[in-house]
Amino acid sequence: MQEIIDRITKLLALATSANEYEASAAAAKAQEILTEHNLRLEDIETGQKSPALPIEQITIGSNNRKVYWRGFIANAIANANFCKMWWMGGRMVVAGRRHNVAIALSLYDYLTKTVERLAAEEVKARKQAWHSYLSQVKVIGIEPFPQPNWRRWKSSFITGCSGRLGERIEEQT
Repeated sequence: MQEIIDRITKLLALATSANEYEASAAAAKAQEILTEHNLRLEDIETGQKSPALPIEQITIGSNNRKVYWRGFIANAIANANFCKMWWMGGRMVVAGRRHNVAIALSLYDYLTKTVERLAAEEVKARKQAWHSYLSQVKVIGIEPFPQPNWRRWKSSFITGCSGRLGERIEEQT
């Protein structure tokens, strides 16, 4: 651990260089190492990782059934932010350092709302395309395909979207 702290200290000293590009690259590398090892600048100043930071636990979800697509996203975000996520009944629990849990919760809220919004927009667009299809089929005079189950279609969209989102978060981690 001490060699990591020494390396970050050297990079931070180099970040005060008169050469703008050298300073920028050193600061970026220092931030990358800090993030990789879940360190803060206060840890560097004291020379050791501070174990005194409390672990916080937050429960997400309010019903008694598991919504797995939300779990995919929550688990990927928790892992990317040095937290742990597990199921407790139908609720998800995220635990970690207070600042990591706060970031994970904020990302979770944003991403789940975005997935739901995108799914609703896509269903609306698909329904419009469906009605356009019906009007064209009536003109031609052929038998149309049966109407899709929009609820199932939306569920499939959300499952695929959340799975891919989780994969991308894990790739970046």
